Amino acid sequence: NAVFTLVGTGSEVGVCLQANDELAAKGIVTRVVALPCWACFEAQPLDYRTRVLSRQLPSVSLEAGATLGWAKYVDEAFGIDSFGLSAPGEFVLEYFNITAATLIAHVESVLAVSPRPKWDDPTITAAALIQRTKLRPRDVGCWHDDLRSVT
Repeated sequence: NAVFTLVGTGSEVGVCLQANDELAAKGIVTRVVALPCWACFEAQPLDYRTRVLSRQLPSVSLEAGATLGWAKYVDEAFGIDSFGLSAPGEFVLEYFNITAATLIAHVESVLAVSPRPKWDDPTITAAALIQRTKLRPRDVGCWHDDLRSVT
């Protein structure tokens, strides 16, 4: 049973798979999701989208580009939010920490903090989630149209 979701768009999926394998060797099971097109994903039925990116699992995206827009889909986004570096691809990815090691460290750090709250518990309010977790207020109640249990 997976405890975390790793999301990539293109070549980053390979990095996610590498992190997945290394985490599995440590006994941490993750899911890898390839999400190359947000528009195509949004065109899918709601039940499909919620199964693919379950909010019951913490998640992180890896993007060799800007992280703008990822907050709708994942809890944390790693990417390149600056301009001006010109170098061979591998150097740039390493420089901006677009690596399996970054994902592994993040997953281990998040899992060490506290267990994930159950999003489908109708008794949990947004205020309670913010208080009991390290979620930011903008993270609560903004997941697709189906987060009816968090008010």
